[in-house]
Amino acid sequence: MEKRELQRWTAELELRFYYWNLFYPGTILDISEKGMFIKTDICIPREACLPLIIRTGSEMINISVEVKHVVVTDNHCTGLGVEVLKSNAKYHNFLNSLMNVYR
Repeated sequence: MEKRELQRWTAELELRFYYWNLFYPGTILDISEKGMFIKTDICIPREACLPLIIRTGSEMINISVEVKHVVVTDNHCTGLGVEVLKSNAKYHNFLNSLMNVYR
């Protein structure tokens, strides 16, 4: 098994993603600077690009991601592995706050 390049943090953060003119719920189970795993029962095809909205208290963080991996269990979608395509200062500040919590 190959070692991940960047540290990942376990999380349980609610988010929304936009696909085909609808918003869908999901939960971030782990997160890093370059990606995250989202628990959701909505199957999105690999290589689809999505805007995500992560709510942290009173702030909303918007980032763009690409679906890299779809997890299917017993013929039902259970999650998505996504790569961050376009992040911003809010996202990096959010990750820094997670680092401080989990040190």
